[in-house]
Amino acid sequence: MEMIRANGDLFAWTPADMPGIDSGLMSHRLAIRSEVKPVAQRRRKMSQERAEEVARQTASLLEAGFIRELDYSTWLSNVVLVRKHNGRWRMCVDYSDLNKACPKDCYPLPNIDALVDAATGYRYLSFMDAYSGYNQIPVHRPNEDKTAFIMPGGTYCYKVMPFGLKNAGATYQRLMNKIFSDLIGKTVEVYVDDILAKTARPDDLLSDLENGSGSQPRKVPSDTPDEESGLHQRRSAAGGKAHRIVPIPRCIGSKGPTLLQPDLAGRMMTWAIELSQYDLSYEPRHAIRAQAMADFLVEVTGTEDTSTRWKLHMDGASNQTAGGAGIILESPAGVIYEKSVKFEFPVSNNQAEYEALLGGLVLAREVGATRLEVCSDSQVITAQVNRSYQARDSLLQKYLERVKELSKQFEEVTVQHVPRERNTRADLLSKLASMKPGTSNCSLIQGITKEPAVALHLTKMSPSWMDPITDFSKNGKLPGDGKEAKALRREAAKYTVIQDQLFKKGLSQLLLKCLHPDQTDYMLREVHEGCCGHHIGGRALARKLIRAGYYWSSMMNDSREFVKNAPSVITRFGIPKIVISDNGMQFTDKKFAEFLTGLGIKQKFSSVEHPQTNGQVESANKVILLGLKKRLTDD
Repeated sequence: MEMIRANGDLFAWTPADMPGIDSGLMSHRLAIRSEVKPVAQRRRKMSQERAEEVARQTASLLEAGFIRELDYSTWLSNVVLVRKHNGRWRMCVDYSDLNKACPKDCYPLPNIDALVDAATGYRYLSFMDAYSGYNQIPVHRPNEDKTAFIMPGGTYCYKVMPFGLKNAGATYQRLMNKIFSDLIGKTVEVYVDDILAKTARPDDLLSDLENGSGSQPRKVPSDTPDEESGLHQRRSAAGGKAHRIVPIPRCIGSKGPTLLQPDLAGRMMTWAIELSQYDLSYEPRHAIRAQAMADFLVEVTGTEDTSTRWKLHMDGASNQTAGGAGIILESPAGVIYEKSVKFEFPVSNNQAEYEALLGGLVLAREVGATRLEVCSDSQVITAQVNRSYQARDSLLQKYLERVKELSKQFEEVTVQHVPRERNTRADLLSKLASMKPGTSNCSLIQGITKEPAVALHLTKMSPSWMDPITDFSKNGKLPGDGKEAKALRREAAKYTVIQDQLFKKGLSQLLLKCLHPDQTDYMLREVHEGCCGHHIGGRALARKLIRAGYYWSSMMNDSREFVKNAPSVITRFGIPKIVISDNGMQFTDKKFAEFLTGLGIKQKFSSVEHPQTNGQVESANKVILLGLKKRLTDD
């Protein structure tokens, strides 16, 4: 403490207290390639808070003489604010374009291993960190305008070497080697802005610190300070004049072996030396950037324990007579269970895939699996389970419900689609091909399934008008009465049976699907008032059903009765204030007017745009409709 008090004039409290390095000793030059064109970045927008912080720090740099205002510049960069750990802002300049135009300075930096080895054997090690050292090296005068940056208050350029330039570290190390040339390797070791004063005897501690901090005059050109970069700066003396500095001595004993190849730099070297007394060894760490990205992804996505995840590969196969399923279940420990199941009932391909999936879930539950990863080469099944596809078939819907029920018995079940080549073994098992027992950790299970896991329960429908026609078309069955038989033959000629479904034939229309009376009510409601309906009349409703491809014998009468009993527009949407219509007879009728008056509804008529043609379109439509009735069947 007495040494620090005696050299109190060496402390620098503001950037303005540091006069800088003589340009004759060192200056930073920008070796821009001649073929590179200057780049002027467009000004980036920033918030009001950031703009005020940039203005404040710019004013501080102007006061210290680090920057000057610039009117014209071919190179221009943007200001970037970076939040520090203490919550304050650090103003940086985006020199990415300028750095691309400059070749790399190959000036060698000290070897970390050599520095650590050189520090061993000393009793005391004192560490000092330079303060604003980069800003003490002047920029070569012709290159100042190339460091220009733009901010809301104007355009400025650096008179001293700023942070962010490509070769700033090499220039700084070159300066440090010049200043400490007579001390490096003896009592001082330097790595960029980190200074290490090493002392072998306690009596030499203060003198070594004074030499390392620059509190003793040395033969160096005037105004040749030292370094700055992180927190504190060491400066040299000139002609007995001492410059300000803030040294931070930390004395520790240096014992133990040398650390082996630490992947450290700058201030981390101090930690490596301090930990050397604990007999720690360091190994080089490769691909730090890739590891940092991997750590980031793990942090964002969250860690997932895959050690307890079971893998299930399954496949189903079917042919004209029967089908089969292949199941491969692998435990986290590598134990493999193989199961081959033969179906003694006809199945479709999708049904066989679902049977294999259900069999795999049952097997996983029996062996005690809690987390399961299912792999299947069936895109339909995987998409339906993952809700990407909709299961329309009633049987597949039952299978899907069963899969969801079994999945609830596990903590987690994921289903993914895999190519067929990654599911070959399960495919072979499903086809009951050459099945050979595996190694000692494999277990082959063979089984036979006589009934499907899911079955549809069909209910017998009530007799309908379609039964006599269907029986005659499929089996030739006729009623005993001759007249009825003759009428049935004549009527059945208008129908055909395709895959047990009755269809109505027509002269100029497509086949119409015949509906059972139990299905007609839903179809009437859907067409009349569903998503595609607009509350049409009975006759129009029947015609729309035909255009939709449906038919039943009492369609016309059922449509009229449904329209009569269906809710009106007023019942569904409420009483309107005004009804606007043309001069049609149905709207000018006295009863309709009384109906509107009773509900308090005003009636207004729209004017006819062309009175001469009023009614001609309706008349033409009537003629066309009559002609069509005579030529087409009217059922």
